Amino acid sequence: MIVVSGFAIVANSDAHHAARQYVTNHPRVIAVLGEGGETRLRWGGRFGVKISEPARWMRLVLVAKGRKATGVATAEISRKDNATWTVEKAELGLPQGDAILLAP
Repeated sequence: MIVVSGFAIVANSDAHHAARQYVTNHPRVIAVLGEGGETRLRWGGRFGVKISEPARWMRLVLVAKGRKATGVATAEISRKDNATWTVEKAELGLPQGDAILLAP
């Protein structure tokens, strides 16, 4: 039950929303997967929150689907001093084993 609750909290978080926006709007994702991209949170992401510090980070795994293909995007995001979430590193993995770095 705790795992499902944690998944629901992450799925509805600002961090998840920021990662989805980044992936679906990234030009390389659009070029490879095609227009009309959609993402959904996939089991296997992990996150950490340091209660005693103002810095937070998450590593989210998203299934990304476009008109041409489907892939798995991994985004490492952070937030410091209650600012907005910033993508630090992201990549798109494709079924044939290729990985594409999604630079900011």
